[in-house]
Amino acid sequence: AQEANDKADGEESDSGEEIDRLDLIDLLEN
Repeated sequence: AQEANDKADGEESDSGEEIDRLDLIDLLEN
């Protein structure tokens, strides 16, 4: 999930765990 989100966000990837949570939530909502 982190790699896919890293590609999607690009430069916006400072916090890994936070982004991972948001990525999972985004996948669940979509």
